[in-house]
Amino acid sequence: MIQAGNILASRHSNFEIIIAGECDDFTRYEKQIENKDFYELKISYLSKEETQEVMMKADILVLPYRQVTQSGPLLMAFNFGIIPLASDLNGFQEIVKNGHNGFLFKNNSVDDLVKKMEEIILMSNSERETIHQNLIKYVSENYNLSKFVNMYKSMLETVAK
Repeated sequence: MIQAGNILASRHSNFEIIIAGECDDFTRYEKQIENKDFYELKISYLSKEETQEVMMKADILVLPYRQVTQSGPLLMAFNFGIIPLASDLNGFQEIVKNGHNGFLFKNNSVDDLVKKMEEIILMSNSERETIHQNLIKYVSENYNLSKFVNMYKSMLETVAK
């Protein structure tokens, strides 16, 4: 992510990267940042309120995971209506439809991450809004509380028979 940010900073000036959360030794990563003007760093445990504050500032949530089982940050992004940009791991491919409700980039590829981030930076507001609306629709159809309740009721009714 930092490598991609460094490359983008040499080409564009209309973005900011927020890096937030706990890290045992962030100094080794911080040394990689070439232009700190493009970064907001919140390297510490974030309270619920601080997490909400960070999420509300974001347009895109970048998830440069190398492996994934479940992603709490992805679900939080959905809750806040934030478009995800995730590595193309199976767990993300099942949820994020590239160019429809989010974006995927080739896992472990800084070049592909840069390409996707640049695509997003250059995207028109209407294109970004279309993806945002697709995301909102996807979340309402797939993460709807009443849908989950009905699924559990159906499962319990089946077991009770």
